[in-house]
Amino acid sequence: KAWSVAKADTIFSKWIRARDGKCLKCSKKITAENPQQFHCAHVLSRRYGATRFDSTNAICLCAGCHFWWHEDPVASGKWFIATFGEALYAKVYTRSLIHYSKNDAAAEAQTWLQPWERSMRGK
Repeated sequence: KAWSVAKADTIFSKWIRARDGKCLKCSKKITAENPQQFHCAHVLSRRYGATRFDSTNAICLCAGCHFWWHEDPVASGKWFIATFGEALYAKVYTRSLIHYSKNDAAAEAQTWLQPWERSMRGK
């Protein structure tokens, strides 16, 4: 059964947080007691279908750093480029320009996220 965009968003967010394991800005670690304090933050908005589920367009941030991310987009953009490089930002930006519907993006994400999601059930 095809995933909805909402389900793909949820699974992608969990995958990003599992991949990073901590806030990539302040290094606060995710533990069993605090997982709700961490978010999947998109470098470029989720409204761009081609990069909505692109793992290079998302990082794990704690709630405080995610608030800063949206509150000061100029500073957060500069931080991202300083941390991950201009080449990565340019790659994500270029890909974001491709027209891709949210539903097509969710279907594509399902192909690589579903095996991970199934492996995590019950953990």
